[in-house]
Amino acid sequence: MEDGAQTMVDASTLLGFTGLWATISFSVGRLASACILSSKPNAVARCYGTALIHNIVATCDATRALVVYASTPVQIVCGVPPRGHCASTLLSLHCFIGYLLVDLIHIVRFFPHCGRWDMIAHHAGFIVFTAVAIECGVLPIVGSVLLLHECSTIPLNLRWFIVHWLPGRADGRRALCVRVAEALFVASYFLLRVASFLPFVIHVCATLLPRAVELNALGVHSAFCIGAGLWGVQALYGFWFLKIVQKITLARRGEKLA
Repeated sequence: MEDGAQTMVDASTLLGFTGLWATISFSVGRLASACILSSKPNAVARCYGTALIHNIVATCDATRALVVYASTPVQIVCGVPPRGHCASTLLSLHCFIGYLLVDLIHIVRFFPHCGRWDMIAHHAGFIVFTAVAIECGVLPIVGSVLLLHECSTIPLNLRWFIVHWLPGRADGRRALCVRVAEALFVASYFLLRVASFLPFVIHVCATLLPRAVELNALGVHSAFCIGAGLWGVQALYGFWFLKIVQKITLARRGEKLA
């Protein structure tokens, strides 16, 4: 895929990434089978392990893309010429859909151990949303920023492995590591999805969207929908952050942390 080329969802690229994530998921499952887990199905370890790998891949790739966008003319950042996603972002979004497809199949297969209906709706919604983003081919920087948010989930997935794989519950090492992972998760979630995302949404709505409309890369109604969607994501992030803080606070008071 080259800049300025078609930005339709490419079937061969998507199949390639889906096969890659299926292979990774299978390999993680084999590794989990060779380890001793604390009464949890290996399917759950497979789900968390694959998610952790995706978190790291998405974070690294999104960081690289954002570095490129920092020195890129605003026309490219806005997706001009129309349907002009940068090649790196296109690959990232295809990789993201491939991961979601594999994880969705995994969740359905082992339902409800690896996720419930809310997780199924989440994955299905983001598959559709990402496919539409590829088809529209505008504001690729938004996709990279959202992928960067996967970084905040790394401590959360690590926490699961600390709880179920790390020995030493008696001497407190496990409890200490869990608290460190939780602190890193809360801090990174707040910095990436709340504190820094709000200025980004304001910048997109005040600068990039009007510029995209001016360059005829986007219609007024489409720009309004994108802006409203970003504010909705910001509100959702804020709501989740409050729930996270509430859950951890209750856990510190003796409640069981799920």
